[in-house]
Amino acid sequence: MTPRAESPPASSSNDPGNTDKTTSNQEENANTVVIHPPVGPPYVKCSSQTSFVNPILTEKGSPTEVNSKLNLNLGVKLLNPENKMIRAILQFISTFFVSWWEDHAFRAWNQVPLVVRQKITWWAWTVYFPLHKFLLKNKTGIHPSASYQYHALTSVMWWGRLFPVTVKRMRFSLSQLDVWHMRQAPYTSIYPISHDMTSPYYYKGSPKSKDEMMVTGYFVQKDVNVPSDKVVFWLYGGAYLAGDAKGNTTIAEKVAKEIN
Repeated sequence: MTPRAESPPASSSNDPGNTDKTTSNQEENANTVVIHPPVGPPYVKCSSQTSFVNPILTEKGSPTEVNSKLNLNLGVKLLNPENKMIRAILQFISTFFVSWWEDHAFRAWNQVPLVVRQKITWWAWTVYFPLHKFLLKNKTGIHPSASYQYHALTSVMWWGRLFPVTVKRMRFSLSQLDVWHMRQAPYTSIYPISHDMTSPYYYKGSPKSKDEMMVTGYFVQKDVNVPSDKVVFWLYGGAYLAGDAKGNTTIAEKVAKEIN
């Protein structure tokens, strides 16, 4: 399979208008093109009938050969997430030295005002990131071409592959999305809404508690005196196990502001 990227036909009604098109000339009379729109990231358009090859791919070789060069497990061979002994040790630590106090820590953290939690989180990142960039550079992520921020975040989050990911920890983690997205202005009103999923039309079974079967959310308004003509319907992920409306308000606000 030969890498290729070719110019599009001279006239194409399907191409987006006002775009900057950058092509390579690895194969003649082909039709794979990188589209650079005025707004948003570039993307690849291809109408070829043969096997597609990314025209901006810099790695050479087959997918197997490329994968063999990836920097797995923070670049440390001893850190194998499939190592049963390592997992057993961390399971023991999690059960007997972490689980008994983490509930109290989660609750205490959530009692801190959001603006304070945001400042603490950003301060920690501004201290940690330069140190990681200086000491570990781009050696912990899956590929050296990734950003320094990606490598720094990988060094923190990779350990979740070894520690047990319980529902409790999932719920706490996804509830903290708002610490990374600064609120632009205070909301004038937040109306909690909920729907009971115990109806036989939606659920058949025996839930442990009624709370587990309540789907909750918020109806948020920036200014009740000047209601908007537009509404953003925001659905957050969590596999029906984690995530909450409270933790998604700031990121939803950010997206709404961008698309308004």
